[in-house]
Amino acid sequence: MAARRVRRADADDGARLAGLMSAFLDLDTAGLATHGHSVDAVLASENHIVFVATNDDELVGFVTASYRRVAREPHLICEIDELYVSPEERRDGIASRLVEAVAEEARNRRCARLYVASNNKRRDGHAFYERVGFDPYGGHFRIKL
Repeated sequence: MAARRVRRADADDGARLAGLMSAFLDLDTAGLATHGHSVDAVLASENHIVFVATNDDELVGFVTASYRRVAREPHLICEIDELYVSPEERRDGIASRLVEAVAEEARNRRCARLYVASNNKRRDGHAFYERVGFDPYGGHFRIKL
């Protein structure tokens, strides 16, 4: 059986993480180059955390999250920004372990809450988040700038 584990990402994971990000976003090679820079910036940021899931030495999943302050909370809040597990690795608890890694880190930073936004069309994602303890809350709106 393969050795699966979840660990904090580091700078050495950047290129492989960008490759997994391109699968997540269904990007071509040009898009991958752009996202490689974004991945490196997130890995270097003190306001972000990234965990990766590995199967032996292969990256098979990741979660990114960001920390920020809002006026309505006396403590930091944390929000999961992206969560992805390779299709062939799904249904084996990897996504749950990635979310728990972020939750543990958020607790250690004394965050008040952990949030996640999920596309309205992703009913399977909604069911997953509820299964791991999230409650439906509000709605997000956006405008392209």
